[in-house]
Amino acid sequence: MTQAKTYQIFNSGRNEKTRLDLNENAWGCSPRVLHALQNLSPEDISLYPAYDSFSNQIAENYRIGTENIIISNGADDSIRCVFDCFVEEGDELLLPVPNYGMFDIYGRIRGAKTAEVLYHNDFSFPVEEVLAAISPGIKLIVIVNPANPLGTVISEKGLLQILDKAGDSIVLLDETYWHFVAKSYIQLIKEFDNLVVVQTFSKAYGLTGLRLGMLFSNKENIQNLAKVNLPFSVNTLALKAGGAALKDQKFIQQVVRNVKLETRLLQSELNKSGIETRACNTNFLLIKVGERADEIYHDLQRRDILVRNLHKYPLLKGYLRISIGTREDNLKFLEALRFILKT
Repeated sequence: MTQAKTYQIFNSGRNEKTRLDLNENAWGCSPRVLHALQNLSPEDISLYPAYDSFSNQIAENYRIGTENIIISNGADDSIRCVFDCFVEEGDELLLPVPNYGMFDIYGRIRGAKTAEVLYHNDFSFPVEEVLAAISPGIKLIVIVNPANPLGTVISEKGLLQILDKAGDSIVLLDETYWHFVAKSYIQLIKEFDNLVVVQTFSKAYGLTGLRLGMLFSNKENIQNLAKVNLPFSVNTLALKAGGAALKDQKFIQQVVRNVKLETRLLQSELNKSGIETRACNTNFLLIKVGERADEIYHDLQRRDILVRNLHKYPLLKGYLRISIGTREDNLKFLEALRFILKT
């Protein structure tokens, strides 16, 4: 089996710092979530988790059947299920890059051969190149929409073209950041047997620490995915929190508004400082600082301001990724960056 890389985890001593590195929800979670967790009963803790109520709530919310859903321990666990179910040693994985690092890691764990397709220089999705790369040997095609770390989206036309040509190849559509474009393609699972959609409660819902994700597909795929899904992998606290979060869509709408407002502020102020920015359809922003990227990244780190250095990603040398924070966090970042740029 091919040696897999390790995903680098950035969690040491983060609580006391300005955290603009991991695209977390700077506004936390809905108050309804905290209320639900504060009112847990002893039985909620001592009994094995029951999934029916939450599955029914998701089904009603998304207008699909419970037979189309798997609840998972975060989106990472959903992605693992897809790879464990559909990818065997020697199979081919089609992966547009740059992309979230876990896709390559899971591919290596499964012993897959990865065919990479580079995004365009303007960061747009390479629809034609992906279509050209689809062959009978491709077992899994990965699409992240909106993309991470680029923040761009695939057109509906492009997605449909890929689904059509993919045939028996599974298309994994990761919609981690879908709230920020208010566009999900979950309903397409009713039309395409080869589509598996992943969503998470980690971003807009602010439940990152509870690890709660979802898989959507047709009934047959879900039955097969259930064979590699660990029993009781999602705990009762996450289920209770997820149920409460789903009931508070006004909170989600406010989070999205906050992200868009703070993104505009950051872009305006950064542009005044002569820094090129790229607004993303997500809760993060890309800034291009060129050859000083490493220096600025480490200087910010020394000031307890955490951002993501993208220098190892294709197309992104010289870029930093800035998660959208609260007004206080964003102003702190801007002040520190202005000082660094003057030195």
